[in-house]
Amino acid sequence: MSDIKAPWMEPVFLQDIGTSNHYGYQHNGNIIVCSKEELIEKINTPSLNIIYIVTPNFSHIQILHEVDEFADASHQQMRAQAKDELKSNLINGAIISFIIYQHMRALFYVVIAMYMIPILKNCWCIILKKPDKQWRINQSKNIRFRNWIAPRKNGKWKIIGILIILSGIQQIIFGLNPSIGIGGLLKENVRNGEYWRILTCTFLHGNIIHFIFNMMALASLSAILEKIYRFESLIITYVLACIAGSLASCFFSPFANSVGASGGILGLLGFLLGCSIKFRNFIPKDFFWAFLNPAMYIIIMGFAAKDVIDNAAHAGGFFMGFFLAFILQNHEEFVENQISNVKKTISASCLLLLVTSFIILTYKIVLIK
Repeated sequence: MSDIKAPWMEPVFLQDIGTSNHYGYQHNGNIIVCSKEELIEKINTPSLNIIYIVTPNFSHIQILHEVDEFADASHQQMRAQAKDELKSNLINGAIISFIIYQHMRALFYVVIAMYMIPILKNCWCIILKKPDKQWRINQSKNIRFRNWIAPRKNGKWKIIGILIILSGIQQIIFGLNPSIGIGGLLKENVRNGEYWRILTCTFLHGNIIHFIFNMMALASLSAILEKIYRFESLIITYVLACIAGSLASCFFSPFANSVGASGGILGLLGFLLGCSIKFRNFIPKDFFWAFLNPAMYIIIMGFAAKDVIDNAAHAGGFFMGFFLAFILQNHEEFVENQISNVKKTISASCLLLLVTSFIILTYKIVLIK
């Protein structure tokens, strides 16, 4: 596999515009002709986010970071973007930290640490004198890879989100604690034969903060997983990780009741991290670190707030997703974007199981209420 070249690294991947004798840049799909000095000025305008440029005597659109002539401009663009990200991280960090301090103080310092890492990274980018060529090559690979997967659709993950949102509405209408009592992972009830709780508990949440954080994580991880590996891999991983998380919770925490989609969400993270390792010769290295960082945050958060977080469910879901990455996804499906009939059948069964669990939960909540 290591001898096979990633398709998005081929020169033909970039648009052929014919040999030109001018400078320019791509904006909103159009080529804007300008002088070299004007191009540098545009590159240093963060709001334009110039990625593709045109240079004389070159037949393809070029990625900014691949053109040595504009290495300094590339650096200035990075600094300008880092400044904007720094402002955003400071504002978001302050807001999230305030909310967490008011409702879940055990996680306050963990959240501070989570935001300090990207803030320090932004500061490092701002004060860095000049990035080396390897940095620009890595940036180029990221851009090529993201554009290669851009045409792939990724909206089906919202099915999972809609089911969780509808369950949240039911919790508001019929009561938080009663709904948890009806569909939560009550270990004694599971041992007495109520096995449907293994999945129904993943639709329920303990409070609004729990719900919001899980939905944010679900949206970000599901969107990228479906984009790269298709919905079939997403739904199989999510459902099996939910089951694995619930079973791990029953085994390692037999007396603590539990709710939440965290096991399934951690399964998605484990799957993405596993695929980043499996396809390391094709996926840019930054993707690996992008998924490793949140995994480390969650581990730290689990230790910091072990009294309120079901670490067994998190671990069970994560390792199931990580395991599935190595048996569920192959090279042909990844590169050619094709899905086998067997995988389609398994994914349909998992989706049916998830929807059926939601119907059971809704029926019991409405009936008992």
